[in-house]
Amino acid sequence: MKKRLWNQLITTTAAVTLVCGSLFVSNVQPVSAAPANVMPPIIPKPANFTGKTGSFTINSSTTIYVQGKDATETQEIADNVGGYIKNKFAVAAGFSLNVVKAAPSGTNYLYFTTTGDDYSAMKAEGYNLDVATDHITVTANKPAGLFYGMDTIRQMLPADIEKKLLDYLSPLF
Repeated sequence: MKKRLWNQLITTTAAVTLVCGSLFVSNVQPVSAAPANVMPPIIPKPANFTGKTGSFTINSSTTIYVQGKDATETQEIADNVGGYIKNKFAVAAGFSLNVVKAAPSGTNYLYFTTTGDDYSAMKAEGYNLDVATDHITVTANKPAGLFYGMDTIRQMLPADIEKKLLDYLSPLF
């Protein structure tokens, strides 16, 4: 399963609408110290980008919230998006993030949802990504869009995260 998810990440071809700043993990340096309105180096290139100043820090207290249009979709998002990020940080950063199937409360969270506005214009793989100083929100029409939004977040993390993940996955190849 991890190998399949890894292959899906490599072959990502989603259309993207992106609004972001930079990301931190624990005490690691920011991915992008570039000024606002400078596009981070992500693939595929976003359809739209609006830069912001500031950053969001992912730490052991960060919560992953997931919410779909129904219980089945919510579970799919929890398994494929929330579970993936939870596993990535457990391996790479050494802490376990909680995945909660509900709308977010408070601050310091990642929120993946297909609810709220009408996102049908995004098709199955499009998404919006908003990085604020106290949370990250990814919205999409379908769970596949949330997976690709999660992949964009992954690309904005420090490179050491991927190295640690590759060290962990190397026995699978």
